[in-house]
Parts: sequence; structure tokens; C-alpha cells
Amino acid sequence: MTGFDDIAHLALTWLWQTSLAAALLAIAVLAVQLAFGRLLAPRWTYALWLLVVVRLLFPFAPESRVSVFNLRPERATIAPSPYVPASSGPAVSEPATALAAPRASASHSAPPLASGISLATVVTLVWLGGAVAYLVCCIDQYRRLVGWARRQGPSGNQFMLASVQRAKAMLAYRGEVKVIATQSLPAPSVLGIRQPYLLLPQPMIESWKSEDLDLVIFHELVHVSRRDNLLNWVLIFAQALHWFNPVAWFALRRLRSEREALCDAIVLSHLREDDRSRYGAALIKAAEFILPSRFAAAVIPIVNHKHEIQRRIQMIARFKPTTRIASICATIVLLALACITFTTAAQKEKATAPKEVDAVPNGESSKPPVPTVAQDTSLKILEQELQRLDRDIEQREAVMEKLRAKLRMPGYIARGDGTQAGPEAEALRQLESFRMDVSSRHQALVNLYEPLAKMSRAELRKSAMTVTPDSQLGLLCDRLAESEQRLALLLENKAEHHPEVAAQRRLIARINQQIEERLDGVLAGLKAKADSEHAHAQQIEKQIAELKEFDLENSARYREYFKMKRELENLMHVRDRLHTRIIEERIDSLLPRTPNKRATDFDAAPKSP
Repeated sequence: MTGFDDIAHLALTWLWQTSLAAALLAIAVLAVQLAFGRLLAPRWTYALWLLVVVRLLFPFAPESRVSVFNLRPERATIAPSPYVPASSGPAVSEPATALAAPRASASHSAPPLASGISLATVVTLVWLGGAVAYLVCCIDQYRRLVGWARRQGPSGNQFMLASVQRAKAMLAYRGEVKVIATQSLPAPSVLGIRQPYLLLPQPMIESWKSEDLDLVIFHELVHVSRRDNLLNWVLIFAQALHWFNPVAWFALRRLRSEREALCDAIVLSHLREDDRSRYGAALIKAAEFILPSRFAAAVIPIVNHKHEIQRRIQMIARFKPTTRIASICATIVLLALACITFTTAAQKEKATAPKEVDAVPNGESSKPPVPTVAQDTSLKILEQELQRLDRDIEQREAVMEKLRAKLRMPGYIARGDGTQAGPEAEALRQLESFRMDVSSRHQALVNLYEPLAKMSRAELRKSAMTVTPDSQLGLLCDRLAESEQRLALLLENKAEHHPEVAAQRRLIARINQQIEERLDGVLAGLKAKADSEHAHAQQIEKQIAELKEFDLENSARYREYFKMKRELENLMHVRDRLHTRIIEERIDSLLPRTPNKRATDFDAAPKSP
């Protein structure tokens, strides 16, 4: 069992070192997210957590002086293990014993159990058993799911098929995707590597609008185009290796959550600004379908936590394209975290024996190193350059303040870089909305007035009360109907030229004249309203033109200020780098310097009496 014991010790050593490095990296990633969460784009937060998962699978760690493990205090020399059996061979010299002692203690750090099997072997077998059991469960569940999907017939919903084709065209994806409606899943998902399956809940298909389903299908096809199902098996393998490690579970869950946010960002980048709020509303509706799933999240990665939906909605609300500076800073942070956690502590040089270190010739006491003339000259030049930059920056800041006061520039504009939208943009957006409303009302009145004006008086009487109800016209029409009915009764009992009949005819004629006048008034009122809305639309159009002209004038007026601001920021960046260089030079001047070989040989040579 000696060979297997050595393998077990190597495996456990890799396991605990990898777990420790991944834990430190996860803490660092959380700190970066807490400090710069709103500035980091979803792709960079996803990359940070992907870095943690890669560290969990990293097979080796090269030595480096920038590794975080250099912060560990030096451990004392490990004494030979009491469990090493005594050797009957020849005695070993003192240096050889010192070198062999750490290996002996590492190889036999724990006593063997009663059965003769070491504790490291037992722990390794338990670890491997858990990893194999987890892999077997995931593979079995995945095999059954794929088998079920293959037996299902493709969806006959032509709308969904057309939506899938549109999403594939937008993503430039040429593979085939099979759409399946199911009652078994609480939320949309994708399955399969060679043959992707798009699984959509049947209640969602039946109750959602076509526009919302379009967005959901587009989101899922982003997963397909990114080959996220293949990445799932990498995550399953990492989960199997670290099944006992809560840090691994946490990191993998965060990675899946950040992957959903990244896919949201990709979807938003293909949408217009007006459609982004609709995408957020679709996520809110999707939260209503979230229920505990009986499938493993590693096999079918479904978001089962509503707080993750809320975080994604917040990301959608503040979504904006990533600036180049933010991308550069995120890349630097990513590389820095990789350098300090994907490496191990560098082997330190052996220290000289205490007697040789403490010994000083001729009884002289040790003294701190004195900077050389070249170092003093270099420091003076750097400090003079730093002072010159400080004066230049102060002068430029004073000039910028005067220019800002001259231009009467508001603070919210001065704090930006000249590209931020101010209150004028919001006012312009509101005016554009008002103009559309007024133009719509004007067109509706024109469409109502023109047909009525072309009608005959008889047709106008029939249509007026239906198209544009008027209370006074209604009363007149009621009076006319009553008068005509009374005239008919009079004609049954009296002669044609009877005074009452003549009076009733005059009343009817007067009512008809009033109705005609009221109809003319209704038409005139419709025309007046249409003219008023038209004048209102023209006034809003004039305000929009004035506001756009004002915005262009401000951009031209502020251009010189922002040009000076960019130059000032560059100078401040140079000053910061120069200040860092001065600190490095001062530290180097205080470090002890090793004498050259020629001087050492001369001092060591015997001197004549």
C-alpha cells in the first residue's frame, strides 16, 4: 500500500491547497464586487467567478514571489516523524538528515489504522467515492432527460418556430434547435450538446404574449450559441471533485447566476431602449412561474431563486455599454487575481548560519545601507519632475475653474466627460412624446371633420349624433320628433289650413332651422379644435427645435473645457506613476546591497604582516 499512500498524500495535498487558493480567490472576487459592483459589466463579473472555477480545476501552481501564499509565516524545521521505522543502515550526515526530515513527516504524518491502511488512504477513498457518486447521479439524470427529449415530437407552434429562426439569425447561429413544450419544468431551459433542445413550460406558452415569448426564446438561444451546455459539464466535474467544499458550491452557484446576467446583457445589446423595459417586465412575469425543481441545477441550470431575478432586473434598469476604461481596469484586476492565486509561494534562499550573519570584522557594528550618489541624483531628478507636474496641474485647475465660471457650466456637466445626457435630453424626450400625442389628436379631429363636411344635410343629421354626441342637438332632435308627431295628430282631426296646423308647421320649421344652425356649430367646433391642436403641435415642434439648437450650442461651448479636463487627467495619471516610481527608488536605496565578487575575494585574502 506504500505506492497508493504516496498517491493519496499527493491528491490530498493538491486538494487542500486548491481549496484554500479558491477560497481566497472567492473572497477577493466578493470584495471586488462589493467595491466596484455597479462599475463592472456582467461579462467581467462572470469572468471573475469563472476564474474561481478554473482555480478549482487547476492541476498545478508555479512558484512566484507575488503569490498570496508568500504571506504565510515561515514554519520551523519539521522534526523527523516518530512513526518512521528505525533504519539499520549506515548513519546519515547532519545535512542529509535535515533535508530528509520534511519528506519523512509528510509521508507519514498520520499513524496507520488498526487494519494497516493509513488515514490519508481512507480520506482519499471517501473523497473519490463521493465524487464518483455525484458524477453517476448527474450522468444518469442527464441520460434520462435526453432520452425523454428525443422521444418528444417537435412543437407545431408556428409562431415559436418563427421566433426561433429570428433569434438564430440575430445571433448568427446555424445549428438546429428542437422546441419542446413541457409541463415538468418551472422555467424555460436548454438541454443537449450536439442536439440542443429548447424546453418551454406549457403554461407560459398558453398565457404569455408573443412579444414576451420572443424575448424568452432569444435569451435561451444565447445560451445555445455560447455552448453553455458544454460548460455545464465542466462545472459538474468541478462540483464532483469538490463535493465536500461549501466554497465550491457557492462559487458555482454565483457563476451560474452571473451567466444568466451575462446572457441578459447580450439580449439587451440587441434590443432597442424601448424594448429593454419590456424585457425586464418579462423577467418579473417569469418569477411567478418559479417553483422548486426536481432536476439538479447542474444538469438543467434553471434559476430557482427570486432574489436572483430581482438582481437581474436591477441590472437591466441600469444597463449601459461598458466603457473602454472600465474594461481595461477589469482586465487588470482579473490578471492580478490570477497572478496571486494561481501560483504558490516561492522557495526562499537558505539563510546563512547565525555565526556568519552576526559576525562583523574588526568588531564593527552593522550599519544601515547608505544611498549611492547615482541613487541620490536619480531621486532628485524625479522629485523635481514631480514638483513641476504639481505646479502644472495647479495652474491648469485654476484655468479650468475660470473657464467653468465664464461658461456658467452646471456642476453635473462639469463632473462628467461631456457625453452624459443632462436635463435637456429628458425635456426633449418629453416634448417628443407630447408632440406625438398632439399630432395624434389633431389627425383624429381632421379624420372626423372632413367626412362630415362633405355629407349632405340629411346624412349629416343622421351621422352627427353618432359621431360627435351633442346634448343641445339631441334636445332639438327630440323636440322635432314630438312636433312632427303632434302635427300628424292635428291633421287627423283638422283641416290643412286650420290655424293650429299652420302654427305647428311654423314651429317645426323653426326647430329645423335651429338644428341646421347647431350642425353648423358642431362642424365649426370640430374645425376649431383641429386648428387648435395643429397650432399646439407647431408650437411644440418649435420648442423641440430650440432645445436641440441649445444643446448643440452648449456642446460647442463646453468642448474646450472637456479637452482641458482630459489633458489634466492624463497629467494626474503621469504624476501618480511618477510618485510610485519615487517610492520604489527610496525603498531600493534602503535595501542592503551585496558586495561584488572581486571585493569579497580581496577582503578574504590573507594579508601580509
